[in-house]
Amino acid sequence: MAVPENIRKVPRPVNTIVEDNGREGPNRYSVRERTSIKYVAGGNPQPRNGKVILNFL
Repeated sequence: MAVPENIRKVPRPVNTIVEDNGREGPNRYSVRERTSIKYVAGGNPQPRNGKVILNFL
């Protein structure tokens, strides 16, 4: 299931993503930092996520 638009529109730091862990509760959506990109030969670059900055519903 996709992250709702009202959750994605919450102001957050640059170079971060909102991730849905799929469980019900107050910590369902996490804001995570993007740390790097892994280049795959013959494929698209794959982003790597870092630490969780905050959790919210």
